Formats: sequence, structure tokens, C-alpha cells
Amino acid sequence: MEIGLLHLQSIGIDTIAERVRCLTGWLLEELLALRHGNDRAMVRIYGPATTQARGGTVTLNLYDRRDICWITAASRNWQVRKNISLRTGCFCNPGAGEIAKA
Repeated sequence: MEIGLLHLQSIGIDTIAERVRCLTGWLLEELLALRHGNDRAMVRIYGPATTQARGGTVTLNLYDRRDICWITAASRNWQVRKNISLRTGCFCNPGAGEIAKA
């Protein structure tokens, strides 16, 4: 742990904050640019769509070409085939996702 703390100290918290801000901005731009062939958005972002007044966490829902929310259970096979893992849930609050989509 000491080596990690020394590294953080050497580059400085301002550098880390700027890097997180840049990466978050890039992610937001790329996610919001994703469109289906029928021009419907693939992603809906919750919170600011820019880095203004936003931290490094991006909360979103994925939608299919019919504008239906892509439920995690339905996407599990796709995730396995693509060898990726998506973090799911609504801030680790069981049931909150269902309420948010209502």
C-alpha cells in the first residue's frame, strides 16, 4: 500500500482529478453518440451529460432499437459471449432500479 500512496503523492491529487474528469468526459461523449440503425439512442445517462457538476461515476441504462430498456438478465448471455462484465443495480439498493424505471 505504501508504494501506491507514494505514487499518488508524487503525481498529485489535482492530476488525478483532471485525468478522471477527462476520462469521464470522453466516456459520456462516446456513450451519448451511440445510436441504433433507426437513429434511436442506445444509452440514457442519469445526471449531467457533461463533466460540469459530475464526478467519475456514470449511471446509465441501455436500450434496444425498439427503445426498450435492456434488462441485465436478458443481456447476460450477450455479456458471456463478448467476455465482458457490466456492473448492475441501482446503487446497491435492491428494487431501486425497478422504481427508477417506473
